[in-house]
Amino acid sequence: MICTTVIPTIGRETLERAIKSALAQGLGATNHEIVIVNDSGQELSIPVELCQNNVRVITTNRSGESMSTNVGFAAALGKYVNVLHDDDSLLPGGLRALLDCAESNQAAWVAGGYELVNRNDQFTSNVIPNAYGNVFGLLMVGESFHISSLMVKREAFFHAGGCDPALDGYVDWDLECRLARIYPMYSVKYPVARIRASVVSRENPRYTQERRRELFLITREKALSEPGAASHVISSIGNDPFKRGRASRRFAASGLTAISRGRLLRATERVFDCIRIASLNIIYPDFWRGLTYRMTYDDSGIRVSG
Repeated sequence: MICTTVIPTIGRETLERAIKSALAQGLGATNHEIVIVNDSGQELSIPVELCQNNVRVITTNRSGESMSTNVGFAAALGKYVNVLHDDDSLLPGGLRALLDCAESNQAAWVAGGYELVNRNDQFTSNVIPNAYGNVFGLLMVGESFHISSLMVKREAFFHAGGCDPALDGYVDWDLECRLARIYPMYSVKYPVARIRASVVSRENPRYTQERRRELFLITREKALSEPGAASHVISSIGNDPFKRGRASRRFAASGLTAISRGRLLRATERVFDCIRIASLNIIYPDFWRGLTYRMTYDDSGIRVSG
């Protein structure tokens, strides 16, 4: 089996569309399977015509996004896995494009572009990955890749530690940071999936602004605390003054958080990392523009400025 599409679901009405888009990839039942991970806490109603011999359903019963994704990977038979959210869909030929890129480069993970649509399924924009290789630094300065447009080698997923069950947000970003610390990323420069913006706080009342901020800080500190994180950032972003400024801001903010929590050793480490990253780039206006640059997001986590 070459490829598995894992669809973790909470039973949204868009699930049927997601399944249909995966079945329409044309890879054949011997090469491609679909694993639906039912985390809704109730029985799914899937049309009979979609219950084909390469479609399986596993129940996790409200275990959360991280655990349901981990279960899907554990059950997958494919060499490569695409995780498709139940409100997203694959574009025709999307999996083939990701698979061809992965196989031709012997890649551990591949990111494709995607079409972004609003909650009324109206097209808003195309998002195309403009990166490859060591992307750890880009992830540290605020970039991310939507998991529905990724293909990850199954063994690489587990080598990177899988999804963190302690997180109920920023799961994709956390996983991508750990993948990027180990493996270069390759990319497909056109849309392979259609991503539906969702209003997180309405769908999960527990996911408040305060909780999102807390999860962001947890995820940021996990990544910055990895051995050699600053060196990895520097090798990733090179001598781009703007990106150096953005990265310096991230490390400086972490240092301020450490001071506020009385963690002086951590704060000192962050100061030295910040100085290393800034280096002689402080003479460039673009560095200071990056240092003061602040990205803002809408309620669904989509970047709206910057």
